[in-house]
Amino acid sequence: MFMKKILALSTHGVDKSFICKFDQAINKSDRIFMHRRGKWDCVIFFQMTASKTRLITMSGIVLLLILTQVLYDPISSIKHRLIVSSIRSQLPQARATWVSTGITDYTFEITGDGRSICRPSAKIEVQKDLVVKVEIMEPTPQILPPDQWADPDWGNEVFLCNYNNFTITKIFGLLEQTLQNFPSSILQADFDTEYGFVNSFEYGIYVGYGLARPQIGNCCNTFRIQNFQPLTK
Repeated sequence: MFMKKILALSTHGVDKSFICKFDQAINKSDRIFMHRRGKWDCVIFFQMTASKTRLITMSGIVLLLILTQVLYDPISSIKHRLIVSSIRSQLPQARATWVSTGITDYTFEITGDGRSICRPSAKIEVQKDLVVKVEIMEPTPQILPPDQWADPDWGNEVFLCNYNNFTITKIFGLLEQTLQNFPSSILQADFDTEYGFVNSFEYGIYVGYGLARPQIGNCCNTFRIQNFQPLTK
């Protein structure tokens, strides 16, 4: 309202000393300065003050956003939620694709890391949805006896520590259970484009990457399936 009054008075040739002294909130030094410069200096003064305030406000908002991103990394959290949502939406079609193949006997190679507790690396043979043969790949290829398929300490607790778990059906079950009970722990999952099975999966503890969030070592379980070969159709 005050700006409109100033503009109106200025366009009608009102004495400049009256315009500059119109607002008693302006301190004496400002009034004297503007009185010497002329009537339009009052308008310029208030325009510059408003612009400066807006600039400071916007700068503060931008700085706050940058600081929030550096400390808490909300962008990565949003991306993570989108990844989980995408996996959830792809899963039903992927499972339906797998079921439609009718495959019960197959082989594949799996490599993984169970938080450095177990590191499976083997060629798996499955018949009628049961693991029947495990050929470890490292350090040298050899057939692993069934009584050594499960880690004696972690085989009943960590999925990747028991070769009996490595069937397509059980891997689907792992993903579905994780989505249902601990969706935030899912970091990544991919599905085979031809057969639909889960060909890679990473899950564990998601903490983002902000400086204020503690980084956790050995946070995740991960595995990848390669060289899948059906034995029957």
